[in-house]
Amino acid sequence: MDGKIEQCICIKFCLKLGKSATETLKMPREAFREHSISRTAVFDWHSRFKAGRVSAEDYERSGRPNTSKTMERVKKIDNGFLAKHDIPQVRQAPYSPDMAPSDFWLFPRLKTPLKGCRFDSRKDIIQNAKVQLHAIPKEVFQNCFQRWKDRWAKCVESQGAYSEGD
Repeated sequence: MDGKIEQCICIKFCLKLGKSATETLKMPREAFREHSISRTAVFDWHSRFKAGRVSAEDYERSGRPNTSKTMERVKKIDNGFLAKHDIPQVRQAPYSPDMAPSDFWLFPRLKTPLKGCRFDSRKDIIQNAKVQLHAIPKEVFQNCFQRWKDRWAKCVESQGAYSEGD
């Protein structure tokens, strides 16, 4: 179930229990934490349900529907234009943290030693980040990128299927 719809159902439930919009606001925030809908949305949905709304799903909106990416259109482009012009198509795997070690390996190694430090200028930040970067031994970088290359091979071998662990 969509997280927004789930939260709207919770708001409706709170209303049926006689909770005010302010009391209701606390519950999705506690249950969904950083994924909770905004304060404005909670108050808006609370008033909609109070006014008699039944469905927790958004109404259809006027305007032109998004037709730019339908499977039919994608196939038409794949089979037509790309084939006609002999353009090879390379499928891109969905984003995977395993394929982006800088997000999970390098950045924390740079950020952790600098946490809580205050700098007077952008130049100081860059200088201190470079010091931390140069403090990482060359072998550690090589090891990281070797593991990264191994994960690439594993991803290609499994044709992009999800797998856990190394």
